[in-house]
Amino acid sequence: ALDVAKTPRYNQTIKIHQMSIDEEIKMLRNEVSHARTEATKLEEEAQARADEAAAMAMGNASESQRKLILKIMTKLIQGAIRLAWTQWDEQTFGAKRQKIIMTKILKRLLKGQLSHCVH
Repeated sequence: ALDVAKTPRYNQTIKIHQMSIDEEIKMLRNEVSHARTEATKLEEEAQARADEAAAMAMGNASESQRKLILKIMTKLIQGAIRLAWTQWDEQTFGAKRQKIIMTKILKRLLKGQLSHCVH
């Protein structure tokens, strides 16, 4: 016969219920911290494996394949730079350009209204 009071699961359950809430929070925070550390370690290992696989693939690639990869990466980087530059320009000077255009439109409308009223 199994004595339930002596099983580790039963004892752990009783201990958890006897803990104060502060102790339980502290225990949960420790578990989260441990899980984050473990996740970081696993991500680093996965990145190392990916880097190793990429290095092997590049090592096995022919010269024409390497040139093609370089060309593709260059295009991607140039596109990203162009996009970032366009976005910066729009955020920096866009409002000023829009204000100038709106002022021109309002002046033309106003002149049109005034000339219409005079005749």
